[in-house]
Amino acid sequence: HPTEVDGGMLLLVAAAGLVSNVIALRLLHGSDSVNVRAARLHVWADLGGSVAAVAAGVTVATTGWERADPLLSLVIVVLVLDIAFLFWLSGHGR
Repeated sequence: HPTEVDGGMLLLVAAAGLVSNVIALRLLHGSDSVNVRAARLHVWADLGGSVAAVAAGVTVATTGWERADPLLSLVIVVLVLDIAFLFWLSGHGR
């Protein structure tokens, strides 16, 4: 059986990730090099993941519906794959 999801802890860790990703985006702003562009896209994906994790934490903490965590994890997977595919299509993913 899966372990119980601690919504409060999930929310705390997700909020810390959200803040760190916002800081990282600010630091990566302004450069057009391929490496920085790739890093910025990676951080955007992480930021989306942090938002989804915050939503899962709030949902679990307020409703007890633990399936929100794996469901939103799948959303994060789709987001990361989409960003990676777009980067690859742009010709800079070689």
